[in-house]
Amino acid sequence: MLPVIVEVTPEIQEIAERRKALRGQLPNSIEKDEGSVLGYIGEIIMEMLVGGRLLDDSRNHDLLMPDGTRAEVKSKGRGVPPLSGYEVSVWEGSRHQRPDLYHFVSVQGDKRYGRWESYSRASYVGSLPYQEFWDEARLKQAGAVDQSSSNRHVGTADCYNRFHSDLCNLLPNDGKGLL
Repeated sequence: MLPVIVEVTPEIQEIAERRKALRGQLPNSIEKDEGSVLGYIGEIIMEMLVGGRLLDDSRNHDLLMPDGTRAEVKSKGRGVPPLSGYEVSVWEGSRHQRPDLYHFVSVQGDKRYGRWESYSRASYVGSLPYQEFWDEARLKQAGAVDQSSSNRHVGTADCYNRFHSDLCNLLPNDGKGLL
């Protein structure tokens, strides 16, 4: 599946920054405060793509879709566009969440001196129903070198991973003509 790419406009970034100011640091964020705006961008993008409404008071899922499906949005910051051999992750600390499905978003941006400074685009890389994700998820422990990535990324937290190629596109019309 090819990712569905959405430009992160100044308006989207401003909304994400306002959500962070109102709600504070996202719970269950690997990057702590630094990842909150990035996570909110992923949530906003998914709301744009699938409809429904973002929830402000739930620690178990982010988005209530139009059909009543409870979705958790997992966002990952990247300095480069996502590639098919890349992986999506669910942090060990998020195991308490019980959504109906996960949506995965890669948010591309510039990181300087260890801090995200700006974001240029977000890519919806796919979705998986909750149980399907966990049926074949692989644990990658903190400190382990990711052999599947070209940059040999070293994980900073225990995460359960699946490959982008394992994901399905749950967008209407596979995302064609949405934006």
